[in-house]
Amino acid sequence: FIIDINKSIKEKIKFQGYNLNSISQPIWNPVSDNLIAFIGCNDIQSDIYIYNLETKELTQIIDDTFSDQEISWSVDGQSILFSSDRGDLESLVWSNQYDLYSISLESQEIIQLTNTAYNEHYPISIYSDSLIVCISDQNGIKNIHMLDYNNQTQQNTTMITNVFTGITQITGQNSNIFFTSLNESRFDIYKLDTTLIHTYQSNQIHNST
Repeated sequence: FIIDINKSIKEKIKFQGYNLNSISQPIWNPVSDNLIAFIGCNDIQSDIYIYNLETKELTQIIDDTFSDQEISWSVDGQSILFSSDRGDLESLVWSNQYDLYSISLESQEIIQLTNTAYNEHYPISIYSDSLIVCISDQNGIKNIHMLDYNNQTQQNTTMITNVFTGITQITGQNSNIFFTSLNESRFDIYKLDTTLIHTYQSNQIHNST
């Protein structure tokens, strides 16, 4: 559904002929208002689709047996970031953990962003398309981590939060990052202190000089 909150109008969009049992995680393109990406599931697998509101066209940009989830747009709106159990890009079997990837809308080339021994989820581009925040269980508890892709698959990420109860989900744009975490037996919403991001950037610049 698409809901116009100003006019209180609800539009139902049907994807006939695609055998989709469910769709989830719809996200608007940050540059083009006509494009919506989402995860579509059929009887066999989950893949990434893009719907064009202007042309009414639905495009399946990934079609394989691997699981794809937790999608987000790049800052420039030209790629989609996601978490997947596809392992090495040359592999034909599922991995036992999740890494981060991106796919270009133009070339539909998949790039592996991380290749760690841990699980990474919910990738979000901030400031530039190389600086990425995500959730990782590197220390055994899910916390927010950062990485600078810089055209090289990262073997490690940097933890910038240390929440004992763990962080279950993140969302945001640029430096505004929000997350959910368990507090006194209930889930609350928090905003990430942006000084943590600035500290990470400063450390990256210092380490490169």
